[in-house]
Amino acid sequence: MSFNKIIHGFVILMFVGCNNPVPRYPVLKKSSGNLKVTVAHNKQLVKLQDAAFRQIIIENPDKHFINSQNGFWYAFIKQNKAATKYPTLGDKVAYTYQVTDLENNIIYSTKEIGLQSYAVDKEAIISGLQQGLKLMKEGEVVLFLMPSFRAYGVLGDRNKIKTNQPLIYTVYLKKIINHKK
Repeated sequence: MSFNKIIHGFVILMFVGCNNPVPRYPVLKKSSGNLKVTVAHNKQLVKLQDAAFRQIIIENPDKHFINSQNGFWYAFIKQNKAATKYPTLGDKVAYTYQVTDLENNIIYSTKEIGLQSYAVDKEAIISGLQQGLKLMKEGEVVLFLMPSFRAYGVLGDRNKIKTNQPLIYTVYLKKIINHKK
């Protein structure tokens, strides 16, 4: 092979190899409408659960239920009017609770659950309970009507709580330990 052929091949290789790269564009797929179906299903689920909660509220006129800003209803069973402090970010709370279905069948008892400890907004617990504890003062007992999206959602707890199951929580806030002390 002559030197000229090598140079000629090298020059051709440079021209072919120096082309600008062709960008790879993402593949666009048409949505099959699953998102719209899911949204419609979830809206219907929320309506059904809210209707069930409204029926419970009607059947319990002795309790004053409050519609929270967080998508659940709650009523005080025992209030502590002398207390003024609510749990805030980083406070530790000691509490226990009971979980029932909408027919008041116990799913988890306070004895089963035992005393719980939670650092407010610094640990992971179900979102309804996380928000609900911040509405309570030490020594109070509150009944929460939790829609499934504020409890265990589409998975349930993979034990006793079913898929998309609304729940009733009875929460006892035993102690608030200020994180600044």
